[in-house]
Amino acid sequence: MTEIKVDVRISEMDKDMVKSVVDVTAEALQRFTVDRDIASHIKHEFDWKYGVLWHCVVGKDYGSYVSYSGENMIYFYAGHRAILLFRTSDCFDGKTGRPGIEPETPRMRHQRASQRANSTSWPSCFCTTFILHITR
Repeated sequence: MTEIKVDVRISEMDKDMVKSVVDVTAEALQRFTVDRDIASHIKHEFDWKYGVLWHCVVGKDYGSYVSYSGENMIYFYAGHRAILLFRTSDCFDGKTGRPGIEPETPRMRHQRASQRANSTSWPSCFCTTFILHITR
């Protein structure tokens, strides 16, 4: 695998996950040249490895305003591309699934919304908002 120069600007991930980001990014950069395809590859690899609800933005000039859950965000440069990878959570129950889980039905959403409306407790998820504007 070709070495890539990685410059981590902000990371709220453990070291093993950062290493995984670098490895997956290197693989994506070898296989693809279009930013959208690179982002798609990174996102799908992380969905598979760590559960769903990952989002990835790749480019040279973009702004973002995102919320992410827990220690699941990294912003870095790989060569001349800025990459933002983060995970959101299911704020209804704080859980995330793995690929292959059946989609939620409208009835399930209604039942969950009713339970939440009758609850006096705070939602079990915690999200952090992150604002970023990239120009390079």
